[in-house]
Amino acid sequence: MFSLLRGTTVHLLHIQDPLLQPRSNAALLKAVSTIFPKGAEESFSYPNYFQFVTTTGYAPIEYPREIGRKPVYKLKVKLIKGQIPTDAELHELMDALSKDLSAKRYFKSKSLFVNRKITKSELDGLGKSMKGMPPNILIHVSTQTGAVQRHARNENAYVHRNSTFNLSVRYEGTPKSRAVELGLKWMTKFWDAIQFVDSGETYQNYADLDIKHHYVRNYKRNFGKLVDTKRKWDPQEYFQTELSLPIQIHHPHH
Repeated sequence: MFSLLRGTTVHLLHIQDPLLQPRSNAALLKAVSTIFPKGAEESFSYPNYFQFVTTTGYAPIEYPREIGRKPVYKLKVKLIKGQIPTDAELHELMDALSKDLSAKRYFKSKSLFVNRKITKSELDGLGKSMKGMPPNILIHVSTQTGAVQRHARNENAYVHRNSTFNLSVRYEGTPKSRAVELGLKWMTKFWDAIQFVDSGETYQNYADLDIKHHYVRNYKRNFGKLVDTKRKWDPQEYFQTELSLPIQIHHPHH
């Protein structure tokens, strides 16, 4: 976690499996100190898995009253306080939790690809537009350089080969009407503010049903070939979602 001089707090979540990745991501951790300006305060914490789940809400659990009266609820409080539970308490927690206790989640994502450099003045403007950002908003930047650009745009379904990075803004939280309303209102405002860097492409992994012609943004020149493939392998359109590929290209009426 980095607390910058201007009062902005940046959280860097780094998850490491000591068996599968014993050396961790050394290059990333080394580069962190060069990303943030001098004078930033740095602090580290090493939560266990249960602390991570409980305090971040990454996999929230709804605790019914019959569970809340058991020692399981006391264990939840213990985890939040950073206290180490005993093996018996952990086993009790695992026995009490089940998939049907998972809390409902509201998720919305919008993304665009950027294929040019952003100037300092433009970056400062984006910083101003981020004021008042709700806690359940995530702004995610994913680099598209390196191996991504070694393949041609028509080589497979992923057409986004000449972009510098993907910029997405996401809202995720429990579906409380007021919280969702405020989150989406801020999200729309920020989305309008970043349109000047939009290259006309969207990451297809997250459904953005606000886009009328999402196939154009998701697949560009690859759309026709993908439709042919869909028609060949699924002519009856057995697999259907709101973003499923059609088996015919329907041209809009002029």
